[in-house]
Amino acid sequence: MTCPRGKGRVDIGKGLAKLHTVSTEAKQLFLSPPMPKRQIATGSCLLMILSFCFLGCHLSSDQKKMTDSSGSAQAVGNPGVNVIKSLPKVVLIGDSIMGGYAPTVQRQLDGLAETKGLSRTTSSNVLARLDEVISLQPDVIHLNCGLWDLIVLTNTGNAQVTLDEYKSNLEKIFQRLHQETHAKVIWATTTPVNQQKQQNPRPKGYGRIVRREADVMVYNKGSIEISKHLGIKYDDLFSVMTRAGRDEHLKDDGVHFNEAGNELLGQAVAQVIRSSLSKPRKVTK
Repeated sequence: MTCPRGKGRVDIGKGLAKLHTVSTEAKQLFLSPPMPKRQIATGSCLLMILSFCFLGCHLSSDQKKMTDSSGSAQAVGNPGVNVIKSLPKVVLIGDSIMGGYAPTVQRQLDGLAETKGLSRTTSSNVLARLDEVISLQPDVIHLNCGLWDLIVLTNTGNAQVTLDEYKSNLEKIFQRLHQETHAKVIWATTTPVNQQKQQNPRPKGYGRIVRREADVMVYNKGSIEISKHLGIKYDDLFSVMTRAGRDEHLKDDGVHFNEAGNELLGQAVAQVIRSSLSKPRKVTK
């Protein structure tokens, strides 16, 4: 089948025109630059970065504030790291009377201070072993010695440590503690005794007078004079137990105290220590 000559020419021309149009569009597609990718504004990026930095600092600050009731702190997200805030150190120095009230003091100061008791006898013994106390560098020292100093010796009838020697020992103790520690020193007076009860037959009593009431008052007077002269605070435990009724709180040996007496003494000691924990010692140059 043959097509008319004129009509064929028209169809061929139309085809060439279409081919030219497609070729031009293809050329533009390959030669045109690609569409630019969508970009985030520089100001927005900086704002995002600063926001993350601020959030990180805020979390770090909150971690430092997260402390528990015992004074310890633990970093969030890192349970293996503990930061412990140390408690003030309190040292109780004394004899068996101190041993009786120490548990009450420790209970009363629980969470407020770290309490340690050091058993001593005479003032001479305290002075000779003072290096141990100084090495601990306590914040508060509650000190008592006297019942062993004024013990009546059976062979002489006199006190084991004379009053003059006792006062001299106290001066040396107070001066060393003041010079070699930062501690607030609290002096405690010797507790009252009952001579009649001491003479009870053993095992309740001693069978003889071991401490005289008059000696207790004289030694206490001397110690208070020294503490006042040196600016040492004193805890008058003698008056505490006298006002509370010494005889009803003293055991049958006339020297040591029953449970109720130890509780009263411990509360009094804890109270005076608490009042000193927040007050730094005044250092004179």
